[in-house]
Amino acid sequence: MDQAIRDGEAAFAKNDYDEAIAAYSRAFAADPKQYHAVLFIGDGYFAKKDFPNATLWYERAIQIDPNIETAYRYQADMLIKER
Repeated sequence: MDQAIRDGEAAFAKNDYDEAIAAYSRAFAADPKQYHAVLFIGDGYFAKKDFPNATLWYERAIQIDPNIETAYRYQADMLIKER
């Protein structure tokens, strides 16, 4: 799972958002409660300007751990850009 997150980060840094989402999805498949995998999938969709899918994944991250603020902040950023 850690390697999948690292692979996702490397792909994201290269603006290869489809590959980043695929890598983060591998981490998610290994552990569906892994907050950061779910958050980063949402971030990949956000970077692609696919706001409906980004929203779904940010909401899923919030459900996993509502006490971490990052998904709330990323979702707010997305809503501002969506306007």
